[in-house]
Amino acid sequence: MTSTAVGQRVDIGKLRVARCRMSRRNLLSVAYRAIELVTRARLGALVAGMVQLDLLTEGRRDAPSLLEQVRTFHDACLRGDYYDTAKGPLSPVREAFALLRRLDRDP
Repeated sequence: MTSTAVGQRVDIGKLRVARCRMSRRNLLSVAYRAIELVTRARLGALVAGMVQLDLLTEGRRDAPSLLEQVRTFHDACLRGDYYDTAKGPLSPVREAFALLRRLDRDP
């Protein structure tokens, strides 16, 4: 970063256009710089939807991985946890949404 770049105000619209023309390497450089420049309070907003935020929170290194969560769900299915004896197998779509809601709720 040059010293002249530090004090300049950047036009966001022009930056968005320039971003579309950037190489992958330059985009990664922007991402690395952004992580260092953005406040901790805003980092979640920066990466939301691209990474599992619960795995990035401080003090939460023991959270199960997505693969472990899927295996737990699979084991529950094999045990019959998702089988209603009165109605037969529960709707897979309904249960998938139920799993996703549970995963979003779990700390």
